Amino acid sequence: MFLDIKMPGLDGLNILKKLRGNDKHTEVVVITASCQEEIEEEAKALGVIDCLKKPLGIFEVERIPSHILQ
Repeated sequence: MFLDIKMPGLDGLNILKKLRGNDKHTEVVVITASCQEEIEEEAKALGVIDCLKKPLGIFEVERIPSHILQ
């Protein structure tokens, strides 16, 4: 799952916390325009596999292990 941190009317970290309460196995990649260190640390504590900064390029997405994208 690709999850943006800031969305209109939504907070990606709150969504991630709710997801982890129900599903600890979904692989999550956080996307944000400004990946502040404390946000990245909190997201990683919740088990995200990566934090990508917008705008995304193909090279950033290619860093994600291929077995996760299949």
